[in-house]
Amino acid sequence: MPIDRRRYPRIELIRKVTIFDFPHDDKDPPEGSFSRNISSGGVCVATRKLLRTHDLVSLDIELPTKTFRALGVVAWTSGKMMLEGVGENIFYVGIKFVEIDNEDKSVIERLIFKTLSTDAIPGLS
Repeated sequence: MPIDRRRYPRIELIRKVTIFDFPHDDKDPPEGSFSRNISSGGVCVATRKLLRTHDLVSLDIELPTKTFRALGVVAWTSGKMMLEGVGENIFYVGIKFVEIDNEDKSVIERLIFKTLSTDAIPGLS
C-alpha cells in the first residue's frame, strides 16, 4: 500500500470551480471546471483549460454552504484524457492555495472533519 505523503487531509468532492487567469484578463473568459477533491491546502480540478505548473490562477469554488474565491498556484498537471460520454479532452490539475480567507479555510476544514467523521462511523450522518 502506497504511503500518503499529503500534508492536509482531503475529501472527494465534486463541485463547480471557475478558473480565472491571474491577473484577470477580460479577453480570456473564465473556465468552468469541477473539483475532484479538496483540502484546506488546495484542490484537484478536472478542466478543459490547459494550465502549466507554477501558473497563478484565481478560483471561485462552490461548496455546499457558500462560494468563495482563492488565489492558487498550479502544483501539478496530468496529461489530457478523454472522459467517457463527455467527448472532450480533460486535464487533472492540482492547485495549491496561496491566498485564502481564514473563514473560508475554516469552512473547508469543518466540511472535511464532518465528512471524515461521518465516514468513519457507520450509520452516522
